[in-house]
Amino acid sequence: MNMTRLRALAVLIAAPGLLFLPASGVAQSKKPALSIAVVDVTKLLRDSKGMKAVRDEAEKIQKKFKADYSDDVKQLQAEEQKLRKEQPNITGAQFERRRQGLGRQYVALQRKRQLQGRLLNAAYQKALGRFREEIVIVVKALSVEAGYTLVLNQATTIHVAPQFDITDTVLARLNKRLPKIDFKVEGVNAKKAAPKRNNKK
Repeated sequence: MNMTRLRALAVLIAAPGLLFLPASGVAQSKKPALSIAVVDVTKLLRDSKGMKAVRDEAEKIQKKFKADYSDDVKQLQAEEQKLRKEQPNITGAQFERRRQGLGRQYVALQRKRQLQGRLLNAAYQKALGRFREEIVIVVKALSVEAGYTLVLNQATTIHVAPQFDITDTVLARLNKRLPKIDFKVEGVNAKKAAPKRNNKK
């Protein structure tokens, strides 16, 4: 391929395939000189202030979910032990009804735990998407300023000379533009409901 025939600015971010962006201000009838830059997207994800804050918050929420689940399980286990002690003093039908009720609560806890995992992952993916959008904005602006016609993700290259790497410049701008990313997980701030007690005999 004759690389001088490239007429568009190509930016590759950490997602499958290439994201092609038109070279701003370049007439379609002209053939701009090839000017390459490389960005280490993995480093941006690891070192940016915004994504660090997201990971820290996600970890705190995950720990809260785990602690809440553990507390609820302990409560149900205590209820089960209580039922076993009361078994000689109640009818078989009463025991079975209460045992099944506890079983349903165990199942509900498992489903709640799975839902929390999905909600946490969805919130993280949303924040990640917002960050990737910002990478594109920053790289496009830098490309216009410096005249880059091709910007690659370092992960797709075998060797890059240091002078082509603009990662630190991109990182500095990202930290200034997006020091914090909105990260909310549904139900995190809701008051935790304790498992219902089944005291019917």
